[in-house]
Amino acid sequence: MLSHVKKVTIAGTPTMVFNQEAMEMTNIGFVGEYAKSLVEGYTDKDVPGVVANVAEFSKGATLAAALCEQGSRDFYELRLGHVLTMAMEQCAGDKGDLLVNGRPNVFCVLLGVTPVAFTLRFNTAKQPSHWDLAAYSIGNTQKYRKGDRVFYRAL
Repeated sequence: MLSHVKKVTIAGTPTMVFNQEAMEMTNIGFVGEYAKSLVEGYTDKDVPGVVANVAEFSKGATLAAALCEQGSRDFYELRLGHVLTMAMEQCAGDKGDLLVNGRPNVFCVLLGVTPVAFTLRFNTAKQPSHWDLAAYSIGNTQKYRKGDRVFYRAL
């Protein structure tokens, strides 16, 4: 269900506090209700840089089914700081490792001990254009489409 696209290096950050200033710096214009409940005031300290896999859904599937197919539970080692760092690097929707064609970029993130799927999607429908951030449980039954991308820790 997932086909490997490439590996990417995501920069680390000494401290990241998810607040209004962080949202402005990363050009996040919309945060879904579930994401908001998880990250409002959340702090990530000493986030190391990582190498992450980027895979693409080769057919429509849920995230849980796609990750089970990979046969490893070590996907949840990305942190919220990695998601925001990537958004900041492409804050205006510039070309880079994140897609800017409206498809979601799904990140498998560990918040404390809970794995969460965060989606980051560049929204050009509203002006000014901005990133939309949403969160779902890993077991959510939402199906992702062929071509949607998943970022997870490279082992």
